[in-house]
Amino acid sequence: MPKAWGTVRAARRTYESIQVWIEHVRQQSELRQLLISHKAGPELRVHGAGPFLLEQFDRMGVGAAQEQTKPAHREAGTDLVTSALSGVTAAVTPQGR
Repeated sequence: MPKAWGTVRAARRTYESIQVWIEHVRQQSELRQLLISHKAGPELRVHGAGPFLLEQFDRMGVGAAQEQTKPAHREAGTDLVTSALSGVTAAVTPQGR
């Protein structure tokens, strides 16, 4: 039972993480299109917005990369807890002979 709970929990966390990661990638795509747009270029230069947008683009890239590692770290913690619970359950359950 603990292993099943851990599997469901890991799947939910992975799904949530993927949703956040997709949002980062979508935002980066929008910024990328804006930064390379021929129509937006003059406005970006006049207002000096290019460096700000590049900084935001980089920040989103870091966030996306961090989001990809979160499920692995969380799953390791969940695996530790479920393994410990399984061990305790096995230890206290009477063995039939």
